[in-house]
Amino acid sequence: MGALPEVEWLLVVGLPLLLALAITAVVLRRRSIAKGCPVALAAISKDGTRWRLGLVRLGPSTLAWFPVVALTTRPRLQWERAHLELTTPADELISIPGLSQAVQVEVSDAVHTEPCPIAVERGVYMAMRSWLESAPPGADVNVA
Repeated sequence: MGALPEVEWLLVVGLPLLLALAITAVVLRRRSIAKGCPVALAAISKDGTRWRLGLVRLGPSTLAWFPVVALTTRPRLQWERAHLELTTPADELISIPGLSQAVQVEVSDAVHTEPCPIAVERGVYMAMRSWLESAPPGADVNVA
């Protein structure tokens, strides 16, 4: 009968503490990924069939994609802004849980990678397009 209070203690104190730690870890990871840059939900499809939900960060020099469920704060995919190519969205909407009325675009870095399908909400696409077009032309531009 002495073990019952220990189990109750674990349920009453341990579970809420574990839940609070998990929520804190998610919030800190999200803040670490953002690093003061705009972040939005996006999904990628490397095999053309399955979509993986993640976060896309519009950094000063790169577009980076991070999986939603991961422990690392390093991007899984990254494209250089100076060489980034972004296609126009497809006409059809894609149904992805977590993304309402998502559109598919192709993202590629003309120097390093082949095109990658990415699904974002139309407003996020417009932000990505604006971010891309506001970059200085070329890779190493010096403005005097």
